[in-house]
Amino acid sequence: MEYGQATLDLVASIMEDGVEHVAIFMRHSARTYIPGLRDFENELTDEGRELAGQLGVALPKEATVRGYSSPVNRCVETANLILGGHIDGGGEITRRRQIEGLGNAHILDFNKLARLVEEVGMDGLYGRWFDDLVPRDMLLPSKALATITAHIVKDKLQRPLGGPQLDILVSHDMNIYPMRHHLLGQTIEDHGSVEYLDAIAFFERDGEVFLQSHHGDAQSLALED
Repeated sequence: MEYGQATLDLVASIMEDGVEHVAIFMRHSARTYIPGLRDFENELTDEGRELAGQLGVALPKEATVRGYSSPVNRCVETANLILGGHIDGGGEITRRRQIEGLGNAHILDFNKLARLVEEVGMDGLYGRWFDDLVPRDMLLPSKALATITAHIVKDKLQRPLGGPQLDILVSHDMNIYPMRHHLLGQTIEDHGSVEYLDAIAFFERDGEVFLQSHHGDAQSLALED
């Protein structure tokens, strides 16, 4: 399956079920991995730019789209290309802006984090992080991050424009894994990696907020304040 198709199918299934307003918390498009370059400086590949634009073109044209992103450039560009594709396909957009909470503020000491990843690998890092075994001066606890980012996404549902609407919030896989793990109970071992342009959808039905990934059914969102 091409990157982004699972997200398009998820959006379509939710909106076809009568939901008018969906907020999509998604990973950026395909990126570079240039040795020696700080991770945050890696840009989208040419394929990544094409995929983001194609996703935008394929979004439901009856929906007005608002765009938000991490301040990291590959996320900003992904959001801009999705919104641009939606316009090119005949859709309408409103705002596009950056939100610091969608970025990497949870990384408290990048050098310590890099050393740990070199020692145990990313799978080892996630396992320790989700079990709350990572030093608190290195990373914000994963459950706290899941709660914070879910509040950011949920807030968009409280600001409807009226009529069919999509809010696109472009972030990083490291922000999505904790939400998937803690709020949906979907582990890396059982559900694999968060791929480029994969997303978790938030929506409201009968006064209750739900979230859903393409891995399973919608679940009620229970958040600690």
